[in-house]
Amino acid sequence: MKKIVTVPYPTLRQIAEPVTKIDKLVHTIIDDLWYALENSQIEGVGIAAPQVGESKRIFILREGKKKYKVFINPEILWESDEKGAGKTRKGDVFLEGCLSIPQMYGPVIRPHEVEIEYLDERGKKHRNKLTEPISRYVQHETDHLNGILFTDHILEQKGKLYMVNESDELEEISLESLIS
Repeated sequence: MKKIVTVPYPTLRQIAEPVTKIDKLVHTIIDDLWYALENSQIEGVGIAAPQVGESKRIFILREGKKKYKVFINPEILWESDEKGAGKTRKGDVFLEGCLSIPQMYGPVIRPHEVEIEYLDERGKKHRNKLTEPISRYVQHETDHLNGILFTDHILEQKGKLYMVNESDELEEISLESLIS
C-alpha cells in the first residue's frame, strides 16, 4: 500500500493522465487512496491519486465511516458566480488544509456551487450539482489532478496562510516564505 507524498514530490505539480480503462490498476489505486486516507496521521476528507504518487485522474471523498465516493476523470462543467472562503459549522472561516502539505492551512476563495461530471469505480457516468462543503472538497481534489495546490490559490488571492506551531496552535506565516 502506498503512502501520502508531500511537496515537492513531482506528481503533485503534474497534470494527471486520464483513465482510459477501469481495470485492476485503477482499482489498486482506489484501494491505495483509501488506505492512505484511513492511515493518515491527519484526518482528511479526500485524497487524489497524485498524492500517492500516481499520475491518474482519480480521487476519493469520505462519505462516512469506512465509506467513500470515487471520482474518475472528473470535469467541472460549471461553477457559480457566488464565491467565498466557506464557513465551518461554528460560523468561522473555513481553513483548507492538505495531506500533502501537512500542518499548513488557509482560507481559499472558491465558487460555492459546481456541476461535475465523472465516472464511478464501475465506469458509470454521473453528473451532479454540488454545494458547500462538498463542492469545495471536489474543487480541492480536482485541483490536485491539475497540478494545483491550495497554497497556489492563497498566493494568488493574497490570502493568509497558517502553520501549526509547537504549541499546536495556528500561527500566521509569511507568504514570501512560500515563494523563496
